[in-house]
Amino acid sequence: MWLEGAGYVPVNKNSAELESYQNAIAETPQLAVPGEVMMKANEAVLAPFVPNSDAVDTTIKDAMLMFGNGQASAEDTKTAIIDGCNQIFNDYYRANGE
Repeated sequence: MWLEGAGYVPVNKNSAELESYQNAIAETPQLAVPGEVMMKANEAVLAPFVPNSDAVDTTIKDAMLMFGNGQASAEDTKTAIIDGCNQIFNDYYRANGE
């Protein structure tokens, strides 16, 4: 299962309900530790989850480079970042649920 190989905590709030997740936790209980620690942690010390963060970073970087090179106005840059990031988030949640 990806959980064991990746070492990441699932971010879909329904993943804990999946049979494959429950079976993996039953077979290897220590896989549950990161999620349990995260749920008990103070929100001030947890990094925010940004869906498709690489795509978000690229969208912002590309828009800012165009602005810096004089190829886009401040308003066009703002619109490109907002619209681009909104599309990335919409695509992510359409594919993965909320």
